[in-house]
Amino acid sequence: MKLTDTHSHLYDEAFDRDREEALARAAAEGVGQLLLPAIDSESHERLFGLCRRHPQRCIPMMGLHPTSVNDNPRWRDELALVESYLRTPPEGIAGFCAVGEIGLDLYWSRDFREEQAEAFRRQIDLSLQYGLPIAVHTRDAWPETVTIMREYRGRGVRGVFHAYSDGIETYRKL
Repeated sequence: MKLTDTHSHLYDEAFDRDREEALARAAAEGVGQLLLPAIDSESHERLFGLCRRHPQRCIPMMGLHPTSVNDNPRWRDELALVESYLRTPPEGIAGFCAVGEIGLDLYWSRDFREEQAEAFRRQIDLSLQYGLPIAVHTRDAWPETVTIMREYRGRGVRGVFHAYSDGIETYRKL
């Protein structure tokens, strides 16, 4: 059986010492591909580098993580970069498999919920524009996430909540 890891940050600096070994272990356990969600521009080159070195195994997503909106006066510039990459992937990147990692994260602060919601909506719009699924990160923001997702009901949004952590009632609403 060939497995796909649908959410891995293997490009993160924490894996610098054993990244290749981690890939080898994953392959030995039957993991054929890893889908890699973007975080923000500070990590793009690491993401792209890993995908260039392993183009058949490491498949990139492109998006702006909700916590990268917090206290970031340039978050709209970051969104513009996301859109630019979706329109024209960087050299050596064939394309993106999803818009992600996007969503709402109010765990650290509720001060940026409006900005995060705006970024979330914009990236859902991009997923529809480019015909891509979304990879949603939600933490301490389930009511807000449900409200936004309801705005897109019937419009063809598809994707995953990568680490679902709420109850059955929220699941049914989603």
